[in-house]
Amino acid sequence: MLKDNAYKPYRVMFVIYIFFICYAFILTPPAEILSGLYKILISKDVLITDYVELAGFGGALVNVSIVGLSCTLIMYFAKIKPSGAIIMAIWLANGFSFFGKNFYNIWPGMLGVYIYHRVQRKPFSNFALVFILSSSLAPIVTHSIHIDSGAGGLSLVVAILLGILSGIICGFILPPIAAATNRVHNGYNLYNVGFASGLIGTLYLSIAKSFGIVMESNYVWGSASGTESLILIIGVCIILFIFGIKEKGCPVFSDLIKITKHSGRLVSDYYIL
Repeated sequence: MLKDNAYKPYRVMFVIYIFFICYAFILTPPAEILSGLYKILISKDVLITDYVELAGFGGALVNVSIVGLSCTLIMYFAKIKPSGAIIMAIWLANGFSFFGKNFYNIWPGMLGVYIYHRVQRKPFSNFALVFILSSSLAPIVTHSIHIDSGAGGLSLVVAILLGILSGIICGFILPPIAAATNRVHNGYNLYNVGFASGLIGTLYLSIAKSFGIVMESNYVWGSASGTESLILIIGVCIILFIFGIKEKGCPVFSDLIKITKHSGRLVSDYYIL
């Protein structure tokens, strides 16, 4: 199936993630990467938790690669054909995996969306986009674990289960809320699921406060030189450019001009167009 040109964007993704991982191990010794991943795993993850500052550039980059590969492989094995929206969702997951999302806390929300899909008995393709974007609620999972184990005096196992349950519930209610919020802005907000997630996050905060739980903010922010990031971004752009101009039968530059003629209002899927 991977040889099918319809799935070509996934092949591009795989090349980029291999580049990420190789670059991470060139910059950082394996022991430091593993130590960094552990720090990411046990952090509270509420904004702002800069994984590069917390775990080092190598550890953060491997976390990004694991999250991105996971999302891409799920879409691939579920036979979800790439679209501009799916590619966008995976890249958003990549970007926020530098702070807030990690290879552990994304799964409960995704499981919640999957359960909703099974309950509704509709094709998974209808929920694929929300499935990936449900990772925006990932910090709720780890933050719930820290709250429950610290303030409630519960065992670690119970705290972890409650954190997972919080994520599943949030993921389950996300699809219907996202469908409703789309009607609120009528397609003039490109972050529709983000809007819906914000409402759920606000509800979560209100419930926590009603139980007397103090929600402490977090601020871990790196200010070191961005040379490593600059090289990474340039490398990704080169890979995308090479794959773009190699597209057979595609008038790249004329189509690029056509894109500028679209307003961008949802749903303007440039990949499909």
